[in-house]
Amino acid sequence: MIAHGGSGSVIGALAHGLPTVLLPLGADQPHNAGQCVRLGVGRELDPIAVTPLDVRAAVAEVLADSSYRRAAEQVRAEMLELPDPRTGGAAAGAVDHFGGRCPRLTTVVTHPSWNRAGRSSARRRPPTAG
Repeated sequence: MIAHGGSGSVIGALAHGLPTVLLPLGADQPHNAGQCVRLGVGRELDPIAVTPLDVRAAVAEVLADSSYRRAAEQVRAEMLELPDPRTGGAAAGAVDHFGGRCPRLTTVVTHPSWNRAGRSSARRRPPTAG
């Protein structure tokens, strides 16, 4: 996958076991691209100096060298071993463990304010001008 290296594109590629060619522009992108190179899941190109031939060569390398795909598939396998956030994962374990000693923690986690009727972000109206 060719992308800028933002967290969404990197996580999306790795969740599917796909190697990357990244052209980071700013924010977290240079860090993410560096981590991808370190993990062996992709190539990083300088977005200022890159040419179309550079992109073509990097893509050809990532596709031809199976080590990139194997590394990306290994990261995917590790991601699949992480706790499922829909079941609470580590947060649920912390509440179970500490909840008796921290009743406010139990209340916040089991009844989060953003999950109450009428207060979800999906129901908020955008601010009006004026």
